Amino acid sequence: MVKISTRGQLLKPSPTLKMAAKANDLKAQGHKVINFTVGEPDWTTFESAKKGGVNAIEKNFTKYTPASGYLDLKNKLSPFLSEELGVIRKPGNIALGPGAKYLIFASFQLILNSEDEVLIPSPYWVSYPTMVELSGGYPKIISTKEENKFKLTPHELETHITPKTKCLVLCSPNNPTGTFYTHEELLEIAKILKKHPNIWILSDDIYNRLLLSNIKSAPHILQVAPDLEERTICIGGASKSFAMTGWRIGWLSAPASLVTLVSDFLSQTTSNPSSISQMALHSVLDNFESELKIARETLKKRSLVIEQALSDSRLPISFVKPDGAFYYFIKISEFLNIKNSLGLNVTNSLEFAEDLLNKTYVATVAGSDFGQEGWLRISYAIPEAEIIEGIDKIRNFIFSISNKKT
Repeated sequence: MVKISTRGQLLKPSPTLKMAAKANDLKAQGHKVINFTVGEPDWTTFESAKKGGVNAIEKNFTKYTPASGYLDLKNKLSPFLSEELGVIRKPGNIALGPGAKYLIFASFQLILNSEDEVLIPSPYWVSYPTMVELSGGYPKIISTKEENKFKLTPHELETHITPKTKCLVLCSPNNPTGTFYTHEELLEIAKILKKHPNIWILSDDIYNRLLLSNIKSAPHILQVAPDLEERTICIGGASKSFAMTGWRIGWLSAPASLVTLVSDFLSQTTSNPSSISQMALHSVLDNFESELKIARETLKKRSLVIEQALSDSRLPISFVKPDGAFYYFIKISEFLNIKNSLGLNVTNSLEFAEDLLNKTYVATVAGSDFGQEGWLRISYAIPEAEIIEGIDKIRNFIFSISNKKT
């Protein structure tokens, strides 16, 4: 039998997409499924983006573009990113690609050698470890603490750095917790990193404008430590903030030398990002503030709804209070390993999530998929009525497996 590569054997399906697929299968069977797995806004792509895409098609802007995006779009992104990051990002510091996810993968491909360590604070976005492994590196998970809202502390960072450490991944606001690092917290992390000049910082900023407060964008490490600019890779995209998940358009901003390599990598792997999506992004950057404000107000309102539902006095469910994105990370550890009169004994978060889906048709994502056992991630990028109904079903499921009474 012809064998696949070692790299191929390391490949794992995305747990969030896998759970979403199960939910869709149940829907196709006629069941009403409340889907808390969704990692995308439920509102439509911003009108200015749609008009830009249609305009691209009508004007036949449908051919190859430069591998890392066309220059006019980079010129448009330059002031946008410079304001966001607090350092000047010229067009030569920017590469466009088919989604932020692919640009993270491309970055690991270009900075990692065999067995280089990548520090990944837990809980983490599900794809980071597999991307590192596929790039030949070693994902070194740093467990963080609930009392710190699962944010990396300087001490935790310093104690995990070794001569093999090549990169630190920061995701702020975080997926799955929704928390972001404050300027003060980032400054303390930066102090540690300055002691170790050979470590790259990969900053995943995909949720940085979907915030529950009134600040324009989430605090960033370059705002407090601009001298780290030459070893910081910033990843962003249109998927979350502009509701353009299916358009697959993201950006990377980094030192010009790395951007050149990224461009070459893209030329050999994707040829170029979609010309139509580039035009849509160009258009939305001119006019997104009003629609983004509405999106943020929607999330704030839903956040209050989900918080009230989780705090129901019949059975309060603990959670991490988010700062942004559209997730709540809820604690279920106290409801595990309890054998009830029916013989049910749910032992971990994956079993909990699978049983919950099969018995109540509520889809969530197990905390173990994010490196944090005893928790679930639920997305509130769904209608308010479904949020209330879904939390109630979760609560009733807990009653059923723990002998608690309503």
